[in-house]
Amino acid sequence: MDSSDPSINEGRSRSDHEHVRYGLDCQHHLSGLYGRQHLRRANHGRTRKADSAHVYGSIFDSWVYCSEVPEARLRGSLGLIPSLFLTFGVVLSYIAGAFFSWRISCYVCSVPIILMFIVLWTVPESPYWYLLKGRHEDCKASLRWLRGPRYDFSAELAEMEEKINSVGRKVEYRELWRPRTRKPFLISLFMSTLQQVSGGNILMMFTGLIFISAGVENHRMATVVTGLVQIVFTLLCMFTADRLGRRPLIIASTLIIGVATLLLGVYYLMSDVFEIKWPPWVPLLSVLTAVAGYCLGCRTMPWLLSAELFNTTIRSTANTATLFYNRLLSVAILQIYPFYEEAFGAHTVFFTFGGLSLICSLVSFFVVPETKGKTLEQIQEHFESTKKKKMKHNIIHPASEVNTATSV
Repeated sequence: MDSSDPSINEGRSRSDHEHVRYGLDCQHHLSGLYGRQHLRRANHGRTRKADSAHVYGSIFDSWVYCSEVPEARLRGSLGLIPSLFLTFGVVLSYIAGAFFSWRISCYVCSVPIILMFIVLWTVPESPYWYLLKGRHEDCKASLRWLRGPRYDFSAELAEMEEKINSVGRKVEYRELWRPRTRKPFLISLFMSTLQQVSGGNILMMFTGLIFISAGVENHRMATVVTGLVQIVFTLLCMFTADRLGRRPLIIASTLIIGVATLLLGVYYLMSDVFEIKWPPWVPLLSVLTAVAGYCLGCRTMPWLLSAELFNTTIRSTANTATLFYNRLLSVAILQIYPFYEEAFGAHTVFFTFGGLSLICSLVSFFVVPETKGKTLEQIQEHFESTKKKKMKHNIIHPASEVNTATSV
């Protein structure tokens, strides 16, 4: 049979698009990989609201949990573990979708969820949550399990108790607009906006379709390579978050993804408007670079910062509100993208994402605080202090320096 037959080519194109669609279904299924692990903790507090609302809420609570249990010097690396597991889930869906049918892919993607559900029966509740509920002995037992039997956590526990007593234990939604919470909340919303308008989710969700439209041969294997790039740069983000800081990674991430998506826009402009064909490696390199930049900060840091910035009483509620805004914006962009591309062309789409990324990079320099190496209590004191002047470049100073300047 002649391969040049239009009906055959149409059939192949439809098959490719269906394969990508099934891969996307699997990816959405796996995006709950780490979140579903925490469903077991729903009856213990941190995931109750998330479980009743959406599995993504469990993902967000995993960031809250992983920001509360580590020591300050390790919170950046350990707090990004949910991002790493999420990336593993996405890559597993890429690999399963490339080599198996969509049904078998779903079975393969279910295995890690079951294993993690079993393992998490041994994980204790957050010590902050125990303190919030007045369960001091359980809090000590949790800290002892997390820090080790010989670790002296008395100073840490005293600092936690003092901060919870100062902000109160009652959860009130109006707390979101009080001065000590309003600024962290607005920063958290900005970080969610940055994450979505960068175009990273579009590149990840439509990776296969972008490669098909760009004429990349063996687009399925290129999609798998894209997934491996996600793992590498998510690991790089984990290992450098406590050394370089959160803000430098966010700025670098938005710069990289901005330049890469602009280059992708130029490729489509030359191809679709001027009918000048560039080599297929240009869009491939652009997508891989953009995905690398996205995983270096845009994808990971908004979740970590949102879990760090709020006081213990309002942390879970504020993160739930941020999650709702994040998912709403994500759905809107994913739904608008195909119509926007059809109306104005792929080049316009990527020029838009690239330009917004560069703008967000500049704004991040001025509004995003640095939380590296600071305890959650020190971060809260930064926002609660009303007399202290705004520090240069929003750098949060240790509690000892804050206390010498003002009394909270």
